Amino acid sequence: GEEQFQQWRRSYDVPPPPLAADAEYSQAHDARYQSIPSDARPDTECLKDVVVRMLPYWYDDIVPDLATGRTVLVAAHGNSLRALV
Repeated sequence: GEEQFQQWRRSYDVPPPPLAADAEYSQAHDARYQSIPSDARPDTECLKDVVVRMLPYWYDDIVPDLATGRTVLVAAHGNSLRALV
């Protein structure tokens, strides 16, 4: 119910149950993800997983630009932004 949903949504390390590959909204059916190997696409993800996935890009690609004084626009999903703070 609502309490379980909020736990998944607000917890740092509690992911929701994985989405089955044959589920309607699975990434397996989305053309945007077909170039990514299926074993590299997460079936579920919590905020902790987002941090692990996102921080290398942050430090390797965004921080160097910021360090040189460049303006960087970050367009991201809410969980990605939560992971930065």
